[in-house]
Amino acid sequence: MRFLTLVLFFLINSLTVFGQGESTQLRPHSTYQQNGFMVQAILISDSTFFDRWTKLETPKISPIATYKRGKILYPIILFATDKFDKSGNANLTYDFAIKQPDGKIHGEIFRELEAWSGEPAPKMHLVKRRLAIEIKEIDPLGVYQVVIFVHDKVRGETASLSLFFEVIE
Repeated sequence: MRFLTLVLFFLINSLTVFGQGESTQLRPHSTYQQNGFMVQAILISDSTFFDRWTKLETPKISPIATYKRGKILYPIILFATDKFDKSGNANLTYDFAIKQPDGKIHGEIFRELEAWSGEPAPKMHLVKRRLAIEIKEIDPLGVYQVVIFVHDKVRGETASLSLFFEVIE
């Protein structure tokens, strides 16, 4: 049921905004799928999502494309893989960075964060090491890019995802 809900969710179109004479694509969600390896990333503002995910209910996912300074944004990163090591375990890590509207890196680049390791992975699951994004009052307005690379160490493959959101007054 949870997987079907996520698949239906990703059938929605991306949001488009216009500014400074050109079109900028806002995309608070992204999907990578190839040969039994799937990764989905979604930006939300609901911190209770993670608690509800651990229960049997299917949590509602409401992506956010515009964001006001001073609030916290949560990137949800879900994965599925059909490749396992000799012990039947999955082994995935991820890298994470945010680019500001001027192209500079916001904060720091996180590398080799634990997505999943040392145990069998369910069909679809959240990464173990979760992050939160806070854009402060001093940070610039405009469109930010979240760049995520998920590395499936068993299969030797990397999924690349980009999310875009806009910081407004």
